[in-house]
Formats: sequence, structure tokens, C-alpha cells
Amino acid sequence: MSVRDPETTLNYEKLLSVCGTATNAFLNLARSAHLDVRRLLLLAPDRTAKHVVAEVRLNGRWIVVDPAYRVIMRNAAGEMLTRNQLKDPKTFAIATAAVPGYRPEYNYERFAHVRLASLPLEGLHLRALLDRIFPKWDESLDWSLLLERESFFVMALSAFSTLFFLLLRQILAWYADNRLEIPRFQLRSHLIRAGSAFFSTPEIK
Repeated sequence: MSVRDPETTLNYEKLLSVCGTATNAFLNLARSAHLDVRRLLLLAPDRTAKHVVAEVRLNGRWIVVDPAYRVIMRNAAGEMLTRNQLKDPKTFAIATAAVPGYRPEYNYERFAHVRLASLPLEGLHLRALLDRIFPKWDESLDWSLLLERESFFVMALSAFSTLFFLLLRQILAWYADNRLEIPRFQLRSHLIRAGSAFFSTPEIK
């Protein structure tokens, strides 16, 4: 099986016409060039994603690249811009003025690296909880791979859930043995006894 070359994805016009897939293609290509990159979601007031761009870390700054419009955001002096600089409406207007057909609603008033509104847990106000416990969780990890590949996200979630429930089982077992002093069903010992009975020759008297 041939290895997928990220450069070939840039030849598909339909793929590059959608901001999400265009950004994914750019991220794959940038990573193949050993660049530090991540996606950035531009959000509407209802927290839905209205546009997807990329951030590239250069000289200690995360500068914004819009793969769908094939543009690096720059100010009037030609300096590359960060998302915080683009929050200024004047700076945003200058940066997008020379880009044909750039939609003004793709501004940087609200943004995120992970949009939890698409998850069932959003009803539990998961973002607010995470912001309180770990304020920089959104930027501490590169979430792009989990967001781009649903199968990888499911696998990671399954692995985390397995470890969590195994740890919970051990805690409950310790509590039952040492606090409640309740005899537990020892699965391992029962399996050993069942195996011995099955494979050993019964004694006939």
C-alpha cells in the first residue's frame, strides 16, 4: 500500500473549496515540512463554527493562515498577524482588503481550538468546567488529529474510558475490602478453580 503524500491533496479543487478540508490539507502539508501548526475555529455568537483557519508557530508567535483563501494574514506593513491582533476590526479590515471575496463575518471576535458544542456533553457546560479547572486546556494540546479523524477520536476516548473504569474498579475494590469489609466475588480465583476442575482428572472412588 502506497504512503499518502499530503502534497497530492492540494490538487483536488473541490477539497480546497471548503475551509475545513482545505485547512486539514494545509495542516498535513505543513507537518510534513516539520512546521508547528494547529487549526483555529472562528465562532458565531451561538458558538457554531463559521470558518476554519490555521495557525503556524514562527519565531515564537502563532501567525494566522487562511488556506481556503490561500493567504497569510498581514498588516499594512506586511507583518504577519496573530489571532489577537486580528481581533481589532481595523487590523482585520486591512488584512482582508486585498483578498477577493473575503467575507467580513469571518472575523476574530470569537475563536477556539476545540468546539465542544458539537459534543453531547455540551449540555453539561463542559467548556466552563474545563476553563475553571485548567484555564489553558484549549491551547495546551494539539487537538487537530482528534478533530480531523473521528475513528482516532473514538479510539482515544475508548482507551481513556477503559483506564478510567479500571482505576474506578480498583478504588471500589479497596473500599469494599478495607472499609466495608464486604466479601467480593473474586473472578480470578473462580476462573482458576473452574480451570482446575475442567482440566484435571476427577478422582473416582
